[in-house]
Amino acid sequence: MLRSMFTGISGLRNHQVRLDVVANNIANINTVGFKRSRAQFSDILSQLLQGASAPTTGPGGDIGGTNPKQVGLGMTIASIDTLFTQGNLQLTGVNTDIAIQGDGMFNLRDADGVDFYTRAGQFTFSPRDAAGNIYLQNVSNGYRVQGYVYDATLGAIDNTTITDILIPPTLYSLAPQATSQTVFNNNLNAETIGSFTSNVTSQTITDGDGAGSTTITWTFTPTSNFNEWQVTGTLSGATATWGSSGTNTLTYTFRVDDTGAITGTAGEVWADTAPVGGIDTIDIDGVAGADVQVNLISSVGPTVLDGTIDDITITTIGILPDTVDANYAGTWTASSTHTASINIYDSMGATHTLQLLFRHDPQVANQWSWTAQTSDTSITVNTGDGVLAFNNDGSLSSSVINNPINISVNVPAAAPINITTPDFSAVTQYAANNTLVAFSQNGYEAGELNAFTIGSSGVITGIYTNGLNGELAQVVLARFDNPGGLVKEGDNLFSQSANSGMPDIGVAETGGRGSLSAGFLEMSNVDLAQEFVDMITAQRGFQVNSRSITVSDEILQELLTLKR
Repeated sequence: MLRSMFTGISGLRNHQVRLDVVANNIANINTVGFKRSRAQFSDILSQLLQGASAPTTGPGGDIGGTNPKQVGLGMTIASIDTLFTQGNLQLTGVNTDIAIQGDGMFNLRDADGVDFYTRAGQFTFSPRDAAGNIYLQNVSNGYRVQGYVYDATLGAIDNTTITDILIPPTLYSLAPQATSQTVFNNNLNAETIGSFTSNVTSQTITDGDGAGSTTITWTFTPTSNFNEWQVTGTLSGATATWGSSGTNTLTYTFRVDDTGAITGTAGEVWADTAPVGGIDTIDIDGVAGADVQVNLISSVGPTVLDGTIDDITITTIGILPDTVDANYAGTWTASSTHTASINIYDSMGATHTLQLLFRHDPQVANQWSWTAQTSDTSITVNTGDGVLAFNNDGSLSSSVINNPINISVNVPAAAPINITTPDFSAVTQYAANNTLVAFSQNGYEAGELNAFTIGSSGVITGIYTNGLNGELAQVVLARFDNPGGLVKEGDNLFSQSANSGMPDIGVAETGGRGSLSAGFLEMSNVDLAQEFVDMITAQRGFQVNSRSITVSDEILQELLTLKR
């Protein structure tokens, strides 16, 4: 009788433990990130009353064996398992709340450097400490979330060192960056081509001794390079020759800027066919000592007499007018030119407007010239021109930068803006409208950290007031081979045990750790219906075990009355 009573006691005790587990599950039905537990039973070692016997064969026939006779001594708790099934996600709208969909766990660290793990992603940023740093931390205990942080030396997140997630003062703001690259795309119209009309002008000159004269016919023709001109000077008369070539025709080229003024120093020659220094002589009558000297580049007007040297009258002929474009420009229809504007930034973050003027050259098939210009009085475009050549299928063949874009900033006194290699790789030339635009540039104004987002991989991205985004840090997750082996530490925390295995730490969306959802929290995985069923079965188990004790007591009482 006593044995059955002790057996019943084991049932009472352990069903009470099961009720405790169920009650704890129900109590935490609204606890964020809670993982329900379950109690599993096993029987205790049974007492052997008689062992088993094997079958035998004898003269009287075969005799079967017998099974062992055993009496169980009750039951015990085999295990109390923590079930890490996925809980439902609850929208909170708080961007520092993070839920995990998968097997990972957040890694938290206390002030003593001890690591804990949790599924409850209720986080917030701390106030600034003495160094100006703010930390991502758990709202209930202040333990800091672990991850990778931005390294200024690398210019990116350092994914080699796990540490407290922090945002240092250096990331609160972005210094301005001057534009150094621009990208253009879309189309230039292949069907609309400009036209040039060469300008011809003549001058009659006399040599120093008055013995002869000749007429110079100057022909100005724009070349295939933007703002570049070819000049041909042809002398009349069989005896009139240019001293540098010995012929009656001399050809050279020169460049002008956007206003039409000659670029470079007066007298500078832009082709090898002219003499160094830009001074040539004209032998009109074959008599030495009275030749006319000609300054091939001048910007002071079409004809200037410069006086007398010794007994020779020196006639300096300025062959270029003050504004070349106004006098000798070609003719472009509106559709054979195209202007693309873009906002650029100087070293102080001030915004300026730059235009690139494109012209479809008539001299060379499938070629456009471009030049940088502006109507923005805060800057001055010093240089900037080039040529785009296209294939017969409309794709870009080559982009030649004759002069990189160099811009002086007038107000404020910022550093010059240099765009050495504007990118035209995405520009096409099809028989369609001019749609070329400045797609992007890499400069920006100063900005302050205004907000942030947390992506599914745990990357914390800062959003700045200048519209730029920057990666600040990345949350890491830990994964265990046996998460059921973790020890519950309270406060929704778990710690590593000998049977949980080592934490496998990495980023979300890798290694089976799952993905993150910012603005959500994982709810408890307690199923109330299941808990009520478990509660009822535990209650019935408790009741029937108490009944076995009662019956055993009544039988024992009956035995004690036998002597009466």
